[in-house]
Amino acid sequence: MKLIYLLKKMSISLESNGIFCGGFLGARDTMANDSIKTSNYRGKVLVLSESRIRDLLSNFNILEWTELETDGLTPTGKAHHWHMHNIVAQKI
Repeated sequence: MKLIYLLKKMSISLESNGIFCGGFLGARDTMANDSIKTSNYRGKVLVLSESRIRDLLSNFNILEWTELETDGLTPTGKAHHWHMHNIVAQKI
């Protein structure tokens, strides 16, 4: 999992009190559905549970955590359900 490696490397590299801002795909997003052909979305997608995200950011103080869920259309007109976790956190 390249993202997990990247997050761990970022955590090590970021100085104390440094700020992390990131977004993670939620489990209820259309792209997280096993029946969706993920190749339509540039290959595999990584879905992290809230508990897994919190574990990865365990050495950070969460300053803001916004969970977004909304329905709409993609630019190609297909129905899509978006589920995102957007986070701002400060390294301890």
